[in-house]
Amino acid sequence: MPSPFDDFPTELVVKILSNLPYRSLLVVLSVSKRFSAIVTEDPELSVQLFKKLSKVYVESVDDERIRGGIHSVTQKSEPVRLHPAVPLVSYILGNKVERASFWIRNKDYRPHLVDLAIANDFVSIPVVTMMKIKVPDRSYIPVERQNSFNVVVKNPRGVRLIDFFRALAKESSVLLQGYTVRDFFGQKTTRATLLGDHIYYEGIDEVTKEGLLLTGTIWLGS
Repeated sequence: MPSPFDDFPTELVVKILSNLPYRSLLVVLSVSKRFSAIVTEDPELSVQLFKKLSKVYVESVDDERIRGGIHSVTQKSEPVRLHPAVPLVSYILGNKVERASFWIRNKDYRPHLVDLAIANDFVSIPVVTMMKIKVPDRSYIPVERQNSFNVVVKNPRGVRLIDFFRALAKESSVLLQGYTVRDFFGQKTTRATLLGDHIYYEGIDEVTKEGLLLTGTIWLGS
């Protein structure tokens, strides 16, 4: 059935949609082919959906810069918004990136991030080309060195969600030599093993953006 908005001028539709928050824009994508095309092709709306890079900060309609995967932003940080999906990805450190799933409110089904279109969305507004995120040491295992490590992500065309989680999976799975600790299945020691059993990624804290670099600390749970 035709929508009563089908005859609206595109410019008017864009003006109306520009007042919607991120999650509402996602809903609009499924309203009709025309609305989907408008949202994805309009430069400003596609920036709001993290699908088009922006070199400048763009304010969120509903102030999602605080809830969008950021527990705190340092005072020295330049203005930045992380993708709202950042805290909604469920991932156990040490697993393959294909095991990362996306949490959807009131849904039992959790699709894998790699299967979703948002995996290729930019991780932030403004875009960054490098991330250096610290995984803190929270282990009770006495070892000679700290168990913390850094996850460094680089993409000269702009860091995307999947870039970050691939790097996190790779770095947390690095095998360590000279340790006798084994995980539940008796596997060799990895960085994730030393942090504990089933340590979950839960978002990014202490976010700081300086130029094209984004730094922060991963929020861990178990």
